[in-house]
Amino acid sequence: MRKKLIALMGAALLLTGCSASNVDVARDVCVDAAESELDTSIDAGEIKAANMGDALYEAGIRDDRDASDDDAVFSVTGEFTFQKDGTESRRSMLCMVPFEGGSPGDPDLSIVGG
Repeated sequence: MRKKLIALMGAALLLTGCSASNVDVARDVCVDAAESELDTSIDAGEIKAANMGDALYEAGIRDDRDASDDDAVFSVTGEFTFQKDGTESRRSMLCMVPFEGGSPGDPDLSIVGG
């Protein structure tokens, strides 16, 4: 189920455009959360972020886009690599970041793989 959700989110990300500021903040929040959870830095080159409301609209699931990115939920998904104890590993992340009044809330992060 998680793999299907990650695949759906990845496809939705390709279809959407986002406000550069909040999408970048959401991505940074999730990358920081992953690095904290893994206790190492990650290569997040393949990690993408999108406004969930816009992604659902583009997928035909919602009738309208979010009125503002300031009160939206952003999804951050993709694969990343990291080095730990001399071994390179690859994982996938699914992370959701709610925004309220333009400020990010706590990320809901899932790391799978390995």
